[in-house]
Amino acid sequence: MRPADVQTLLLRRFEDLYPQLAFRAMRRFPARGQAGVRFTLRVAVGRAATEMEMDCAILSDGALDPVRAWIEQREAMPLPGHGSAAPTSPDGVPRTLVVVAPMVDPQARHLLQDRGIGYLDLNGNAYLETPNVYVQLGGRTKKAPPRQSFRSPFQGKGERVVRRLLLQPKKHWTMRQLGRAAEVSLGLTSTVTSALAEMGAVTKERSGLDLFDPRRLLEAWSQSYDLRNNALATYRSALSPEEIQRILIEERAHLRHRYALTLWSAAQVRLPNMRQRTAYVALYWKDGVDELVDILHLNAEQGSTYVFCFQPYDDSLLWGMEALNGLYVVHPLQLYLDLASGDDSEVRLAQRVRETLLDW
Repeated sequence: MRPADVQTLLLRRFEDLYPQLAFRAMRRFPARGQAGVRFTLRVAVGRAATEMEMDCAILSDGALDPVRAWIEQREAMPLPGHGSAAPTSPDGVPRTLVVVAPMVDPQARHLLQDRGIGYLDLNGNAYLETPNVYVQLGGRTKKAPPRQSFRSPFQGKGERVVRRLLLQPKKHWTMRQLGRAAEVSLGLTSTVTSALAEMGAVTKERSGLDLFDPRRLLEAWSQSYDLRNNALATYRSALSPEEIQRILIEERAHLRHRYALTLWSAAQVRLPNMRQRTAYVALYWKDGVDELVDILHLNAEQGSTYVFCFQPYDDSLLWGMEALNGLYVVHPLQLYLDLASGDDSEVRLAQRVRETLLDW
């Protein structure tokens, strides 16, 4: 995984991964600093809200050998301000050097702790120590928060109505037809479509409903949509992304409608002349992850390919999925939403998906 992707995912999921650490401030550095430090986070810890600063160095791989190589490089060029036993910020807040990686292996964790260096990873593992603070957390996969009752057309089951309208943008609907197609109650269908009519996205009359402005509706939804609402499990594999895709193709009959590629993995299948390759596979998986771990030979600690397994918070995320070149991929609508909630490069790719694959 690219360091930029690691940084983006950490910042995007920080509150969910580390509820014990309250974010206070962040300083970014314009270029790669000494020891690979890219930014500094100030957080408050515990009920006492004890503040500390973390100088964060991003590693694309948290295995033992890359971490050891980074330590050797760092010791050859010490980071300014970290030579003393208890470094502090200019205003006296304790500082500590922290490694950030997709997953920090157990052996690497012990090595970092022995050297007095902290770590954070995307599975929730953490070790931080200053004279006033000691934090050690074991990783976990956090479940997505429960969906709540209707507050907007883009929350809870109301999303299903919006999705069905955008999947069939030219269809004229009655309320009963739309409710059945979206698999929600007639009352919720009426409530959601009334809210959409107030936005100017649909025309709603006694004779039925038509989608008036799909572009406006998609833009409004994308502002609300967040990929983080899906529970995420992160794995590693010694297989390349291409080899993992070959397994998915070979197991196609067994895996039918149970998974769908998303993010860059889906874009590489859907878009013509998509040349950029990534060292990860991202997919939705509907069932227990243990089976997928066995099928794809995944593990928690070894391998150069990262596999991001999202468990959809609602079955509707996989509506419209297609089989292309032997691989199941999400509908372009879902692909756009997932990419548009990412970093700058993913947002640019989302725009390409919209221009190429959505004909409105």
